[in-house]
Amino acid sequence: MPVTWQRAAAALAVFLSAYHAVYHEARKRGVALQLYEDGRLTLNWKPPHHERVRVLQAVDFGWAIWLRLVKAGDDTPLLARKNLMLTPGNIPSGQWRVLRAWLRHKATKAQPAADRVSVS
Repeated sequence: MPVTWQRAAAALAVFLSAYHAVYHEARKRGVALQLYEDGRLTLNWKPPHHERVRVLQAVDFGWAIWLRLVKAGDDTPLLARKNLMLTPGNIPSGQWRVLRAWLRHKATKAQPAADRVSVS
């Protein structure tokens, strides 16, 4: 049987992990994605803050999309990159399929071939 402090540490780790997940899900509530023909997108945060980004890497699981984003036209340092995981529940109904099609056909063409995004 584990020692009491080990149980407390495990419970604290589970609590912090759940808090982190809920916090980041709540931050996505005010975000609107604006997709462009050139493969870039704008993140419209609440309060009005717009950030033009490009997709550095993307993975489409079918049930979720994982995006690694960097500022458009900028060789952003590793720490300034944004990661965004989206599920159908994060997007208004009917937009999930549009996002997946845009990701496959537009976002992959936004960069030169050497820096092209890979969609799995």
